[in-house]
Amino acid sequence: MKYLILILFLPIVSWANQISDIVETNKSNIDTNGDSKDDYFRSFSKKGRISEIRKDRNFDQKIDEISSYKDNGRLIVNKRDNNFDGYFEETHNQEFDDDLISFEKINRDENNDRKDDFILERTYFPRSNVYYEYIQKDPTFSGNFSKWSLKKYPWKPLVAN
Repeated sequence: MKYLILILFLPIVSWANQISDIVETNKSNIDTNGDSKDDYFRSFSKKGRISEIRKDRNFDQKIDEISSYKDNGRLIVNKRDNNFDGYFEETHNQEFDDDLISFEKINRDENNDRKDDFILERTYFPRSNVYYEYIQKDPTFSGNFSKWSLKKYPWKPLVAN
């Protein structure tokens, strides 16, 4: 019985060690699934902070997600290849100005023609407690954004549960 518990517990210990390698060390390349091939890559700035993280999410040796960071640790660009075809269908851009104004832009290719079909732009004004959201859509995938909307919302800061 104790051997069975040990056998069941070993994969959890191995997984926990891999996660601690990612969090606690300055390793640049990490194998997260134990296949001896790196699938998590980090680049560091001259100040020693993470500047970019590249991930192979489906373990096919091709990068499927790229996250770029400013020197203060804030995420500024995230690109994702959601269907693993080698093209980044979704891009999130974020800009901050001393917490007075922040800007987020999401571009999405929804039909895999390598053209944006959906664009969402959000501008936050925390001191005014509002944000504006501008959405453009190309529902026919013709290359023309025929639907759009501009809305104003009350500011709702994110709160951890």
